Amino acid sequence: MKANPFSALRRMSTEAAVFAAITLLLSTLAVMQALAGNLINAMQLEIFALLSLQLYHFEITKSMIRRVRKE
Repeated sequence: MKANPFSALRRMSTEAAVFAAITLLLSTLAVMQALAGNLINAMQLEIFALLSLQLYHFEITKSMIRRVRKE
């Protein structure tokens, strides 16, 4: 059976989709700023994108801990 790379998107929760959308938006804005020559703004936006990914990772870990404690 061949793995479908988009199957994870179907199982993605609303919260995960919001974090992914924010990260993609910030990364896209960073690329646009870099192309415009504003490297400092681009780096700031990229840092915010990475921080949102870290926050998403923290939220997923927290929800997994809650699930384990309930069981």
